[in-house]
Amino acid sequence: DGHDIWALQIISSANTNKKGTMLVMSGLHARELTPPELVSRWAEELIRGYNTNADFTSVLDSTDIHIILQANPDARNLVETSSLNRMRRKNLRRTACSNSLSSGVDLNRNFPFLWGDDSGSSSNPCSQTYRGSGPGSEPEVQAVVRYAESIFPRSQRVVGDDVINHEYNDTTTTGIFIDVHSYGEFMVY
Repeated sequence: DGHDIWALQIISSANTNKKGTMLVMSGLHARELTPPELVSRWAEELIRGYNTNADFTSVLDSTDIHIILQANPDARNLVETSSLNRMRRKNLRRTACSNSLSSGVDLNRNFPFLWGDDSGSSSNPCSQTYRGSGPGSEPEVQAVVRYAESIFPRSQRVVGDDVINHEYNDTTTTGIFIDVHSYGEFMVY
């Protein structure tokens, strides 16, 4: 439907030479209604606590924070407005699935990193974990990747098969990406 994906940037006026970068994303799965609210409340607390809470001030003085509250806005809108689609996980891509409620791409499985890994995604367009027709094939994923590439230094990106085993230099790696979900009771990092 073409809803825009917005990013919020929270920075302080502190003049530090090297600030870290944090990208927090939520709302990737349409049915997970609470993460965007949780992340927006966290952002409000950070802003409200600046110069009054030492921890919040330290975080904002040393980190540029970028937040994508709703990474799947079209499907989120459908979940909020249609009683038939309350549990929709995927985006609104029309796929070869004959059941329109199961159509779409699981955006979490569409990112280029390890795309096509059968241990957590499916090539079946009707599956809730359908990864799409190719790595980064979905406009929502393309937008998030472009934004992430614009804020994280190229020197911190590793390309190739050895990404998982790559050791990052603690003194030069200055960024973190956090994807917030509400399903499950675990933290993956």
